[in-house]
Amino acid sequence: MHETKIARVREHLLQLESVLIAASGGVDSCLLLAIAAETPMVNVHMATVESPAHPAWELERCTQLSLQYGIQHHLVKVDELAHPLIRNNGPDRCFHCKYQRYQLLLDLCRSIGLLHVLDGSNADDLKDNRPGTAAIRELGIQMPLADADFTKKEIREAAREKGLSMWNAPSSACLYTRIPMGESLDYYRIQRVGAAEKILIDAGYLMVRVRDHGVMARIELPLDEIFRFLTDPDKERIIKEIKGTGYRFIAVDAEGYRKGNMSL
Repeated sequence: MHETKIARVREHLLQLESVLIAASGGVDSCLLLAIAAETPMVNVHMATVESPAHPAWELERCTQLSLQYGIQHHLVKVDELAHPLIRNNGPDRCFHCKYQRYQLLLDLCRSIGLLHVLDGSNADDLKDNRPGTAAIRELGIQMPLADADFTKKEIREAAREKGLSMWNAPSSACLYTRIPMGESLDYYRIQRVGAAEKILIDAGYLMVRVRDHGVMARIELPLDEIFRFLTDPDKERIIKEIKGTGYRFIAVDAEGYRKGNMSL
């Protein structure tokens, strides 16, 4: 169904010859890795940035994919919160975060003798006003899926057709987005947000955000999931475990999940 766009991605990869793919564990980068692994005459490596911004299960998914396709997987550690323009969590945080990460990947790319760093952004991403995309463009990072006009929906469909297990995985965003813009990021807040979300995911709530408001955790779920949570027989246990991460109060947002609302 999507062979025409997959063929465009393959043609792009063949022109590049050797690539380092930034692997986040999301559906987009996983599809890009799958296409690259199946493209002959292209030297493919993958790299994941280890950061407080991403939960451990995303790294595990990348590791599994590297084993599945036999792609060498590089891990790059970064202490982003040591960077004041990231730690201060201003409107340009994502630009500085992406710039730092991709500069590290460019350095790695050169050190192992590869020619290009690739990002898994899709055509829908380019329609949004994303500071991180501006950083990617400024550094000259290639975006084969976006260049082939692959939309988010089409990427999920293509991933399903290829049998990728994460094809229907909920979209995720870095944990820094859980802290209100303008409030300083710190390791403790990021860690407890990640731990709280893991509790909810393990309880079966896959599309979830825990917004950190100091002593209060505000849970965002899709509207059709809110009633299920409020009537869940395990609700008291779940709340107790979330409080165990460091919160005193737990609130469920009646407006439901909204993308990027901590940036307002």
